[in-house]
Amino acid sequence: MTKALVNRVEEISAINEFISQPQTQPQIKILSAFPHSGLTYFLRHCAITADKSQIFLYADGAKHEGNSLFSQLISELYEKYYFIWNEFYNRQETFSGRSDVRQLSTVAAESIPYFGRFISRTADLAFPTFPVSAYSSIAAELLCKLFVEISEKHRICLFLDNVQELDDWSAQLLSSTVGKAYRGIRYVAGFVSRGSNNNSNVSNFALKQKDIGYRTLVNLFPPPDDKFVQLYASSYDLKWPSDQCEAIATIAEGDIYKIRSAIAISLEKGVPHLISTGNFSDLANRLRTLLAISKQNLRLSDLLTLTLGDETIFVKDENEILKTVAELSAIDELDIVNLPDGDKLISLRPSPDKVIKELNHSIIETAQLEAKLYNYFSRVEGISGRHSASEIAPLLFRLAKKVDSEHLNLRLREIIRLSLQMGSQTIAEEFINCAIIPDPTEQSLQDYLARLAFLVSVKKFRAVLDLTEIPPNTQWLQNRTVGILRGIALNRLRRHAESDSLLAELSDTSTSLEEMVVLVSYRIVGKIHANDVSSARKLFESYQETLSDAANYGYFLRNGAEVYDSRQGVNILNTALKYHEKQLDTFGIATTLCNRGAKLAQTGSAETGLADVEKAYDMLEVFGINHLNIVIGDLAHCLLYMGMYEQAESTCQKALRYMGNDLPRAYTLINLAAAQLLQGKKDTAISTVKDVVEGSKNAMLDRIRQKAYFNGALIALFADAPAEYVRSLCHTSYQYPDRRYPDTMTERMGKIESLITDRRDLTVDDFFSFYSPCSMYYWYQNPLEGLPSNFLTLETMS
Repeated sequence: MTKALVNRVEEISAINEFISQPQTQPQIKILSAFPHSGLTYFLRHCAITADKSQIFLYADGAKHEGNSLFSQLISELYEKYYFIWNEFYNRQETFSGRSDVRQLSTVAAESIPYFGRFISRTADLAFPTFPVSAYSSIAAELLCKLFVEISEKHRICLFLDNVQELDDWSAQLLSSTVGKAYRGIRYVAGFVSRGSNNNSNVSNFALKQKDIGYRTLVNLFPPPDDKFVQLYASSYDLKWPSDQCEAIATIAEGDIYKIRSAIAISLEKGVPHLISTGNFSDLANRLRTLLAISKQNLRLSDLLTLTLGDETIFVKDENEILKTVAELSAIDELDIVNLPDGDKLISLRPSPDKVIKELNHSIIETAQLEAKLYNYFSRVEGISGRHSASEIAPLLFRLAKKVDSEHLNLRLREIIRLSLQMGSQTIAEEFINCAIIPDPTEQSLQDYLARLAFLVSVKKFRAVLDLTEIPPNTQWLQNRTVGILRGIALNRLRRHAESDSLLAELSDTSTSLEEMVVLVSYRIVGKIHANDVSSARKLFESYQETLSDAANYGYFLRNGAEVYDSRQGVNILNTALKYHEKQLDTFGIATTLCNRGAKLAQTGSAETGLADVEKAYDMLEVFGINHLNIVIGDLAHCLLYMGMYEQAESTCQKALRYMGNDLPRAYTLINLAAAQLLQGKKDTAISTVKDVVEGSKNAMLDRIRQKAYFNGALIALFADAPAEYVRSLCHTSYQYPDRRYPDTMTERMGKIESLITDRRDLTVDDFFSFYSPCSMYYWYQNPLEGLPSNFLTLETMS
């Protein structure tokens, strides 16, 4: 960042003087600038301090999500000043009681973007309360209390960018805060004029501040000139002559992004010139376009979902997107901020209008992307547990103007409803921030459990196992919740014997039916994965009646359906759906639909099964990419059984983007080989079979090898592979019998082997009469849904 601020010595000196000098009345220092002059970089740079006695916060007034300024200030505190949170927590009981917390948690979830759901979900935890509000006067008062208290020990400086776009609520918040603590708080405002009458606009803003009792200091922030270009180039050891710097400054027209681009390209190619969209990859431009069209921050999880699911642009996998985001961040195109729920917030540094103008998309292409965003976030709006209404409603309202004018009135009503609900107070609990403490010796049991709970929620089971192998305090291993989370991690990492022993012991002292559902459901899964289907069935049948009154009983039925054949399993899944629907459990409904659809496809009802899986996909998409690998793989599976081989192949390719080197990948590759074969792509099918067979040799599950060798032999036979290769696959397949129907599969393999030397005309029906279905099933249930709601409170710490 320092190199971006060459030739700004006078401005930095003026800011330092303003911050350090005593103040006898509220003051605002206003920096007036033209677009793309580098003011944003300057303010961000100023908001960085190594002095822990000073609290420097940056926020952007151009972000228009509901309560965006409030969310940004929370984000800055969360990211940069943990010790402030810790200090503040010890004093908050005097500011807020707990009597109205529960009834207001939903309002908090809706009214605070990116943090609302996090705040709401943790409303019942027994930590000191942190009062917040979205209504103007209350929010200003409460945030002012926080800053006034802090300013007694720490100097605070608020750097607000694009104040020309501040909404009335945000302006009131700042005025109240600074006005009540002007001796310890400094306010630096960046005003960017996007019209022709710059001085008049700045003057009007300054007059408004004077009217409410502020002294205003207005300074021009000059755009970068040829001297800036020369100094900036020299900071990268580029010795450019004066005439070349003047030429670049003239062409750039004071646009710092163009100057930075010229430097970057010169470093890469040795020739200074200005950047164009061709210097970004297609993927990078797609990410920039999505953010520019949205005109607001987007979650990384949403960008992953939108990009991985976009078939118009090639993306290998999630890692390619993460790498591109990191690269764009490194060149200051994007900002990345961590969120307490484990997600990341991605924002565009250049103005959206600048990026849109630079990319110069056609009207049709822009409209298609606007529709894509609108359709996706319309689904998110109704069922997502990650998003708050204030981050979604403004986005949908803006997009509806362009792609859904018929329902614009409904979007407008939602904006109004949201604004009317913002006059309330709730808690902002320390959850992940408290849990993820760098020094383990500082952790309490609450911190430790919060971290485990978060990691289990995002399916980071290896990390859970590591943390429960050697906890900061060995006595914590005796805690019941630690045992449950460790048992589940062992289960998901295929250490079934250890997991079953631990979960069975915990079952003997279960604290509720819901907890028992979690414990027994995972035990059933473990036995199935260990190829002990008969024991899994006995376990299911022994608890089936006992657990029927549990709120999460649908998960027990969903997993238990796998101990029976497909037709009986469908009947059990039908019952499971009724329980999920009664509980309004979207994830339960979606995963059960997917499992049912896969079974229907392979039992003669492929079209009905496809409808189930398509519905499941629409519902699961908003939960993030962690939950999409199976449902997309099963879409391909259904298409295969419907005879839609070309679509099955492309869907398999799409599914592979979401998969690691585990069971879903192996099964999807087998289905891919089958789809290729049935399109007549015999050589390609054989190549795919060889890849999956080779990969299965080191797989954790014998089931993968069973499917790979059996189906590999079948596909190789139909693809006219050499007899020796088909026979070798047959012989190996006998070593891995089917866990459900070993005799039937052995008999089928014998028939396949007999056809090697007697290859008559084989039909598609013959193929499917032999094929061992490669459908995939959802097993996961977040254990937090089954644990008592107070599991992180003091009463559960013993």
